[in-house]
Amino acid sequence: MQHRTRDLLMRQRTQLINASRAHLAELGIVGAQGNKGIAELLAVVADERDAPLPIDARASMIVLATQLEALQAAIGSRAGRPRCSRDR
Repeated sequence: MQHRTRDLLMRQRTQLINASRAHLAELGIVGAQGNKGIAELLAVVADERDAPLPIDARASMIVLATQLEALQAAIGSRAGRPRCSRDR
């Protein structure tokens, strides 16, 4: 069950990252691949002085960024838990 839960969270994380990249790419804002690239994109979203991102788009992206942070916290909290006896 723990593996399925983690797999679900990882799929949701991937979907959020892909959606965020796609939405920002529509506005001409792109980042590198991997964790560093998504971190750069989220920094653009967080910077209210960044002009290329319209206010409405920023509001929508903040919702996605918040959801992504929550998922990453949930994935991280699952990592340190002991495995169930059936998975050993």
